[in-house]
Amino acid sequence: MSLIRCFIAICLSSEIRDSLENLLIQLKSSKAGNIRWIPSENIHLTLKFLGEISPENLNTVKNLLLDEINHTQPFEISIRKLGAFPNISRPRVIWIGVQAPDTLFQLQKQIDERTKAIGIFSDTRSFSPHLTLGRVNRYCTVDQTKVITALLKQTNYPDDLGSMHIEAIRLYKSELTRSGAVYSCLAEKKL
Repeated sequence: MSLIRCFIAICLSSEIRDSLENLLIQLKSSKAGNIRWIPSENIHLTLKFLGEISPENLNTVKNLLLDEINHTQPFEISIRKLGAFPNISRPRVIWIGVQAPDTLFQLQKQIDERTKAIGIFSDTRSFSPHLTLGRVNRYCTVDQTKVITALLKQTNYPDDLGSMHIEAIRLYKSELTRSGAVYSCLAEKKL
């Protein structure tokens, strides 16, 4: 039996992707190295990383997702505020924040609870909606980290990179390749 690497996410509008591409161009033009930038077409708002699951669990997740979405109304999100995990002084993941109503947090919590019931464990960290822009190499030196921190503090970008109306949630398959992850949509449910 072959396992399938999956996640549940919100796909971004072309306008948001264009704004993120412009920001990525600016960030990439800096002298900061040791960052693996995510291609703008792969950036999404992850609601739940499922890991590697069996085809049987995949069908269960599809049914849970479809059922859960039936109880959620469309909502609006805004993209703003550049940051890093665990923090800007020790960046490992570079992200742009997502401002959203409680609807998003409730949806994510319900998906998490429903998938936990079939043995897919929850992340111990609380949900923090964000879009991952890049990942810093774990072997980055202290001096290289300082350059990345300065880049994040000095990057000039609009306070608001755009808003979008969320009308669908998707279940994605993720295939890891040498040139990066390749995502394909396995199911989509309209809100």
